[in-house]
Amino acid sequence: MSIEIIGQPEGEIEVKRFYLSGLQINVTCPECGDSYLWENYLSYPDINIPIDLGLACHECDYNWTEQIILNVSVELVWYS
Repeated sequence: MSIEIIGQPEGEIEVKRFYLSGLQINVTCPECGDSYLWENYLSYPDINIPIDLGLACHECDYNWTEQIILNVSVELVWYS
């Protein structure tokens, strides 16, 4: 049997709340320095390209944007 994987996944994950279990993102406000834990989900995230992540400080209401990439890959697993 021969399997060949060509290309890379693209598009978006069509889930309103795509939870990132096991991931913790600590955010520090660039304006006042307050720290908080970011929610661990993305809404309808694009994959393998930069995503704008809108952030808002809970202390001073400052808003800013950072970019992240949700990498998705497919690998062939060989069993003997």
